[in-house]
Amino acid sequence: MFSHQLGKPRISQEEADQFTIDVNVTSDQHALAGALVFLVVVNKETGAQHVHSTVANGAGVAQLTYSPEQETPLYISSMASSGTWYGASCSFDDSVTIECPPLAFDGPLAWWHQSVGINTFDPNLGQGIKVGLIDTGVGPHPYLADAVDRGAIIEGIHVADGTDVSYHGTMMAGLIAARPADSRHPAGIAPGVSLSSVRVYKDGAHGANADDVAKAIRHLSVDIGVDLINLSLSSDTPSEAQAAAIADARAVGTYCIAAAGNSGGEPVGYPAAFDGVAAISALGKDVVGPTSETNNVFSPSTDDKKAKSGAYLSSISSYGNGLKALAPGTAIASTVPSKDGVPIYASQVGSSDATAIVTGVLAAHLSSDPKYQALERGIARADYAAQSLDGLCQTLGLLPQYQGLGEPKLQT
Repeated sequence: MFSHQLGKPRISQEEADQFTIDVNVTSDQHALAGALVFLVVVNKETGAQHVHSTVANGAGVAQLTYSPEQETPLYISSMASSGTWYGASCSFDDSVTIECPPLAFDGPLAWWHQSVGINTFDPNLGQGIKVGLIDTGVGPHPYLADAVDRGAIIEGIHVADGTDVSYHGTMMAGLIAARPADSRHPAGIAPGVSLSSVRVYKDGAHGANADDVAKAIRHLSVDIGVDLINLSLSSDTPSEAQAAAIADARAVGTYCIAAAGNSGGEPVGYPAAFDGVAAISALGKDVVGPTSETNNVFSPSTDDKKAKSGAYLSSISSYGNGLKALAPGTAIASTVPSKDGVPIYASQVGSSDATAIVTGVLAAHLSSDPKYQALERGIARADYAAQSLDGLCQTLGLLPQYQGLGEPKLQT
């Protein structure tokens, strides 16, 4: 099974003593009703991460419980449906306040664009490259009007409606390909790409079936003929069906880019860990936006994961052998579904975001590479894309298990 941001379902605590935390979620000193609130814990016996989650009530208050006997809390985080940065805290008193500051943008390029070498906005960046997205679906959102809905694959059945059943897929689509109609909102890394989406989640952002993901990979690569596939999802369990689908995708010229996961440690999750897939972890940086307390939560506790430039491997990101690269994955904002046509944005953290940014960077690079454009679809084309990503990466000075080859940057 797959989850996007915060790992596995909550474990049963029926016989254990419970400790309850009242979480007060605020934004600009106002209660943030309806915000998603997560308590991430580690099982003391197995070492596995789990998440307890709920929604803040009308007063912006959420109650979360865990078992101190069985679980060690890691952090509490909160994400609003739109309009604010995410917030986080490592306080586990019986009452905790999390501040989610209002989002503020000053143009189509944000810090994450600049971090990967994009300093001038080009609405055609990525033109001519076909990107596939396998996620919770896309839209509606006015800045993603050109994204093609390729339906959903649920329990092996392909259905026509691939509309987002959560928010995650729309955020990934926006990071890759958002095309703002104004000069205020952030654009995608490669707004000129042709984006096709297949939904593999029935409802919410947890519980995709591995076989459905494999079928979606084949559909996008073999039937649609995309150049790149973005897989902002992760599991600790390998799937033979996925491995075979990825090999088939490579055979027809499609290169897959996947999230390393958000376990906060080793190893890299699947499908990122498969051969022929680019495994991406989240790079963090203290930037204007989230509170300093939030930034501290996602900053690593040891200096070996911090670069001299101020960038770092996010404390929640998976890493290890096979890691390809790091890309911005904290203090990121992107498009979320909007039913009334208003262009709304929200914020989250994780290797999902980093994966979408890398997909955009590689698409932008390949769109201006005549050698790639001239290659016929086949293994050589997929391998050329992989080698191109290698060439874009610049070291941060960290050990390979923490950064792979480094951060990809467009050469301008």
